Amino acid sequence: MKKSVFKKYNLNEPKTWDEFLELNKKLKDNKITPIGIGTKNNWPAASWFSYLDLRINGLDFHRKLLTGENSFKDEKVKKVLTTWKELIDKGYFIKKSEKYDWKGILPYMYRDKVGMYLIGNFALSRINIPLSKFGFFRFPIIDEKMPIYEEAPTDVLFINKKSTKKESSKKFLEFMARPKSQYMLNEVLGFISPNNNAQDSNNEFVKVGAEILGQAEGVSQFFDRDTSQGMANEGFEIFGEFIRNPNIDKTMEALEKSRLKNLVK
Repeated sequence: MKKSVFKKYNLNEPKTWDEFLELNKKLKDNKITPIGIGTKNNWPAASWFSYLDLRINGLDFHRKLLTGENSFKDEKVKKVLTTWKELIDKGYFIKKSEKYDWKGILPYMYRDKVGMYLIGNFALSRINIPLSKFGFFRFPIIDEKMPIYEEAPTDVLFINKKSTKKESSKKFLEFMARPKSQYMLNEVLGFISPNNNAQDSNNEFVKVGAEILGQAEGVSQFFDRDTSQGMANEGFEIFGEFIRNPNIDKTMEALEKSRLKNLVK
């Protein structure tokens, strides 16, 4: 979120979905685009589907959906898309999102044209103004009875089994696993160190992110990491189209067709 926008209009970080909806309305009423999203490459739209599914239906349903065990024609999926469509229909997302990749939204936030952005910490290294001008809050709670689950994609270093430099590669991995190496690397990347002995980060985004993940009942990876490559590629296209044309029935049919094609043997 852009702190200056929230301060100017006396807005608070939303904890519940009702508070989030009210926040969006206030921003739009003041001619600020509430939510930035760049769908030129489509994948950012999948983050909205994943978070809404986790908040509404939980981690077990979400995992089974992305592995093909659950159908995308399930009424639970319809509830996710209906919730998402409400935001789109009310004009809370930036217009013509297909014109922008994820980096293209940042200048709008610099100039206080966009209030909020759902994006990973990898964006921190591309921000060209002081990070102190931005804030961070947990994706709002929709169902208070649902345990809190978060999206937490993990980057992994590994050795190719065909490598001809396995011994030197192992030494490099040992070096990268050291607490100091983890700290130094992730201070630049803006990521959370997997080594619990690594020095605490000075980055406020990392601190808050680590705290939120520590409170989560469970985590999922990003959409393309939790499903097959075919389902991910087609899903990205489908979710990108949904932002532009939120037809629920058509979207469910397309997702189910992709599930049957890519996940069901």
